[in-house]
Amino acid sequence: MTQPSSDPAWFPLSLRLDDAPVLVVGGGDIAVNKTRLLLAHRARISVIATRLVADMQRWVEEGRLAHIAAQASDDALRAAIPGSRLVYAATDDRALNRHVAAIARGMNVPVCAVDDPQPSTFITPAQVHRGAVRIAISTGGAAPVLARRLRAQVEAMIPDGTGALADFMRAQRQHVGAACPDIGRRRRVWEAFLDGAGAQAARAGDMARAGRILDDLIAGKAP
Repeated sequence: MTQPSSDPAWFPLSLRLDDAPVLVVGGGDIAVNKTRLLLAHRARISVIATRLVADMQRWVEEGRLAHIAAQASDDALRAAIPGSRLVYAATDDRALNRHVAAIARGMNVPVCAVDDPQPSTFITPAQVHRGAVRIAISTGGAAPVLARRLRAQVEAMIPDGTGALADFMRAQRQHVGAACPDIGRRRRVWEAFLDGAGAQAARAGDMARAGRILDDLIAGKAP
């Protein structure tokens, strides 16, 4: 009987990157994909590369990232890595990526050598975004194509307007918490809201109706 294989060392978490310094080593197509993802999370990005592809150059001109026009030498890396929240080694040179990862690990800075989990201390999962809703799917680097396939399946399952629903619930958390100090009752109110017309109204953008339904549930009235 084949034993299931897994690597429990990869711990999933959500990391705040808003205005956090992130270093990307590489200016080519591999770096573009990671940089685009980081820009979507409002990271403060610096890129070490002698040359940049068109997308990267445009982002520099738009002021969305800083370009350190240098080889990824030991001196340049040791100057740029300290203080970074994350480092991405994203060149097309596997040996260089591993060297970058070794330097970052030695400085206790989390590093991802793209498509190479062994020297990495973190990996980037496949992601589904629906407003405030974030779903991450990871195979621990074992099967990236499977992770992307699962992401597509999950995306197809999520109803339209789920981001709007999450925004409504976030806006109402304090109101519901004050009205329902008992945690059990608060949970039941939210579950009834999600299972009924309230969630449908929020997904459709009718926040006024969603608010009325939520207030009825808080008051113990059947919607």
